[in-house]
Amino acid sequence: MSRKTLLIMLLLSAAWCVAQVDRTGAGHGKAPASEAPPRSDESSSKDNIGDVSAPLNDAEHPAADVAPGVGEFKKYDPHRADKDLEVADYYAHQGNYRAALWRYQDALEYKPNDPTATFKLAEAYEKLGQAQPAARFLVLYLRLAPEGDFAAEAKTLQQKLRPEIQAQAR
Repeated sequence: MSRKTLLIMLLLSAAWCVAQVDRTGAGHGKAPASEAPPRSDESSSKDNIGDVSAPLNDAEHPAADVAPGVGEFKKYDPHRADKDLEVADYYAHQGNYRAALWRYQDALEYKPNDPTATFKLAEAYEKLGQAQPAARFLVLYLRLAPEGDFAAEAKTLQQKLRPEIQAQAR
């Protein structure tokens, strides 16, 4: 190729590159010429938040099956419940049954009706000398897991607490 042809090709490719880099056309941050710019007195959708509350008399609707507090969600976090159980077992092993009791209660808050936490909560109540709540959680445990890991222990603990509960009832 001659120098002249090479120079012409170089100039044409340079012009083509400049046309590709030029960002003044539509679609690059500018509105099309046919569309008017937005007015400053118009509100955006962020400014106008709609009412998301339930309609008045919604619970009186014939198909409504609403109990009080239905809008509230229960916490469910089995990983946190397992961690609470682990820490509570540590406290119980150390003899700090009050702290263990609180952690077992937290475990039941994050994983309701957990048989293990229910039984261990009953044990903690028994160690603290509170027979009524201990018996209540033992009954709950036996309802949740009649053939569970701690069923035999729960039944013997019930027999142990029975005279104390009967004495309190009198």
